[in-house]
Amino acid sequence: MVTLFLSTLNTKGFVMKALIVVAVLTAVSFAGIVEYGPQVGYWAPTGDAGDAYSGNLYFGGQVIFHLPVIAAEGSVGYLSLKPDVEIAGFSGYILPVTVGIRSYMGPLYAAGGLEMDVQKVDFGGEKDTENDFGGYIGVGVVPAVPFAADIDASVRLHFVDFEDMWIGVTVGLNF
Repeated sequence: MVTLFLSTLNTKGFVMKALIVVAVLTAVSFAGIVEYGPQVGYWAPTGDAGDAYSGNLYFGGQVIFHLPVIAAEGSVGYLSLKPDVEIAGFSGYILPVTVGIRSYMGPLYAAGGLEMDVQKVDFGGEKDTENDFGGYIGVGVVPAVPFAADIDASVRLHFVDFEDMWIGVTVGLNF
């Protein structure tokens, strides 16, 4: 089966295209146009979400694509939900996925974009899943520190389904 698939492929053309794609991605990465790295932080709920949950640690990763005037950014993260009152058999988490832009002013930047939050909650066997569409706004700083990676610190207001709000403070390394 594999031999049949490989024989139908124009291996010379396929290898050439793959090498070109790898060369372009390598050049873009070394040119500093694309950065990526891990994030860690703390998210605190406000409003109705603050009545139900306490703040907790956030873990994630981000990708930044630098353009001449702005940068496009995206991130995926994980936030474990911690209820305000201890509930037996409770477990839950939020997976925030963001896509947006940032505009730099020296080391400072302003950011905003769209966010989709996948929330999963388990109340002792009764499971509930929600996919909420929202947005985020925030500010950050990328200090000019000579290091192998850029340090990226930000404060953001996340609008989960444009009703519940979470304040996120994160620090990341971008390579």
